[in-house]
Amino acid sequence: MNAPWLQLFLLAAVGAATEWATLKALLRARPPALLARNYRGAEVVSRGGVILAAPLIVAALLAWLLQSRLGFEGEALFAVVAATALYGALGWLDDARGTTGVRGLKGHFTRLLRNRVVTTGLVKAVGGAVVGLWAAYMLSAQGWAILVGGAAIALSANTVNALDVRPGRAAKLYLAASIVLVAFAWATPVPAPLIVMAALLGAMLAFAPADLRERIMLGDTGANPLGAVLGMSVVAVTHWPCWLALAAALLAFSLAADRWSLTEAIERTRWLRWLDQLGRPRPPT
Repeated sequence: MNAPWLQLFLLAAVGAATEWATLKALLRARPPALLARNYRGAEVVSRGGVILAAPLIVAALLAWLLQSRLGFEGEALFAVVAATALYGALGWLDDARGTTGVRGLKGHFTRLLRNRVVTTGLVKAVGGAVVGLWAAYMLSAQGWAILVGGAAIALSANTVNALDVRPGRAAKLYLAASIVLVAFAWATPVPAPLIVMAALLGAMLAFAPADLRERIMLGDTGANPLGAVLGMSVVAVTHWPCWLALAAALLAFSLAADRWSLTEAIERTRWLRWLDQLGRPRPPT
């Protein structure tokens, strides 16, 4: 197994197996503290993204054993795993203690300025920006490029969060984007974020069917770190002009999502509606 993509395939397989086992256990247990109502009022397991921690840890340990073959820097892998975990913790905070009735980044900043209230969403946004800057620095961004890379990472996390309001949306985006980015692993050494991305790609293949069938939700706990991994992977495999383009596009998306309903826009667009419904059973009437 000398080709990098073979090691990444192994990491994805390990991620899938680990996620399948933990997901099965969680759905069997259905802890009352995690049960919540989704957009249709159906009772599902919320904050389900917490079980992404299992494949993340197992894959990181396996990657250490394959370090000589993959060629990544150990310090970079630690940074990516730590940043992913921190984004997950910020998402958990917002899921568990989230302020209701506040929409988008603009809403959280408006609440702060008008009412002097620090919402959990604001903590998540500011914390995500700080972690994004640190991750960009650890991924060898230098000078002002750290700001651009950090913005790309933080806005990627925010974008996947924004999509996670219907079953499977965040999962579909992550799967599609990660498959494209993993194609860069034909080169060696393999960047550390792609190692984590491959493991979570396998994990999401195991998680997505339950998500689509409305048995479990990622929540910010899962969507936040998934988006961050996408951003870190872009920073690792491209250069600052791409980071800048990504950050600008995602900022525009975020501002648009704050003003208009993303779900309504999807419903009005035939091909987006088809993608959105793909894999989701027809709800009972």
